Amino acid sequence: GVLLCGSVAIAAMFVNILFSAVLIGYMLFTTAYTFILKRYSTADVVALSLLYTVRILAGAAATELAPSPWLLSYSLFFFLSLAYMKRYIELAAIDTDAGDEKLPSRNYYASEINLVLTFGISNGALSVLTLAQYVNSAAVTQSYATPYLLWLIVPIMMFWTYRSWTWASRGKIGDDPVVFALEDPISRNCVLIILAIILTAHSVDIPWSFS
Repeated sequence: GVLLCGSVAIAAMFVNILFSAVLIGYMLFTTAYTFILKRYSTADVVALSLLYTVRILAGAAATELAPSPWLLSYSLFFFLSLAYMKRYIELAAIDTDAGDEKLPSRNYYASEINLVLTFGISNGALSVLTLAQYVNSAAVTQSYATPYLLWLIVPIMMFWTYRSWTWASRGKIGDDPVVFALEDPISRNCVLIILAIILTAHSVDIPWSFS
């Protein structure tokens, strides 16, 4: 309790009131998830995706920069896909010989694994679609010297998303998809390539025609 109150006070004094308000909202939301929302199917994974997105809002509040609707939309779909992946991994670990077992403290049953798989892959695809729409938006044209280079990010994210789900189906992800993404060498290389593409597109003006 002391640490929570202290963090809110420090945020208000040394950052700004808006960041402090987002921090309070995050703490209330994560508490609601811990004691209530995680017990309900669908509500739990939506709450997880929102919690990750609130962290983006906190960063926007701290830096006093308006968050991009594209980024928020992408975050919701992307982290919802990862949340469903975590539930899929947990369901895949259930002994099917024991019948239609229920996950401990979760409202998911072994028979729902294909439904969870469908929801997870669908939201992963929606995140890639959102990224593609952003790359084709006017905001990109105004902000980048060579905006068409950003299209290279789309197939990379398609590769990463579907590879991750393939590995989840093979039981190679582990308990937490986020930890897997941080520790997996291929995932880290994808991040480095994407960062290089973004920096190049932002700073280097490459003409479409080289004639």
